[in-house]
Amino acid sequence: MKQKIILATTSKYRITVFAYLGIPFVTESSNVEEYGLPRKNPKTLVSQLSSMKAEAVYAKHKKENSIIIGLDSIGYMKGKILEKPQSKAEAINRLSNISGKSHKTFTGICMINAKTGKKIQKVIETDSTFRKLSKKEILRYINENDNVFNICLGYDPGIGLSASFVETMTGSYHNLINGMPIEAIPDMLKKVGYR
Repeated sequence: MKQKIILATTSKYRITVFAYLGIPFVTESSNVEEYGLPRKNPKTLVSQLSSMKAEAVYAKHKKENSIIIGLDSIGYMKGKILEKPQSKAEAINRLSNISGKSHKTFTGICMINAKTGKKIQKVIETDSTFRKLSKKEILRYINENDNVFNICLGYDPGIGLSASFVETMTGSYHNLINGMPIEAIPDMLKKVGYR
């Protein structure tokens, strides 16, 4: 019998992209508190958070014939970790600071084979450069999009006006767009023992 894949997320973006693989899966919220860890090293942070999310779901499914997948994403620019903006003013400031500059998106992936306990992790990095944005564009985007408060970068690079913000990109497209670097998933599934 095929293992059940449990995606430890409720993110509509990640769920949509994971479905592209054509592999049956279910989702389950990890309910992990994300704000207690040091925020100095972006790779360490996403690695720890993706692990915590996978471990929280794994705790409910030990010894089951399942693969648990936890993910976490953050932005990073000039030594500062970028997380979901908490206010309209912060979102406006974020886009103003990124305008015409480069930033990174890091996503940690953690997979656990619930039957064997085998755990593997990987961090994916994507570099992006914004075109120069006008104040008018920034204000229009923030005023027309409530979802900016649900995205680590403070903008959704896949839809609407913000789809025109990124001028160049190096690395995983889906990491930047959805926080789901789908190209890393098949190889990781093999390594963790998915059959």
